Amino acid sequence: KQVFDAIYKNGALTVEGINQVPQAWRSSLVDAGVEVGRGVVHHSVEAEDGTVKLLLKLHDNRIVETVGIPSTTSKTPRLTVCVSS
Repeated sequence: KQVFDAIYKNGALTVEGINQVPQAWRSSLVDAGVEVGRGVVHHSVEAEDGTVKLLLKLHDNRIVETVGIPSTTSKTPRLTVCVSS
């Protein structure tokens, strides 16, 4: 929960920015190659039905394709997300 909150609620962009956990644990994560961050939107396209295609550029310059497909057929709106590399 602490790591989740640090990343998704407080916006930590690096392991070092997760101040809610001990420094020794953060150091071990860094030593293991763990990285935290968000891809940059490289390109996006939206269809008339609300489907959104995003190309995300990662920290190592690789591109990941994601597609968000909205569904309004149920009482609660949903979003199906597909990710490929």
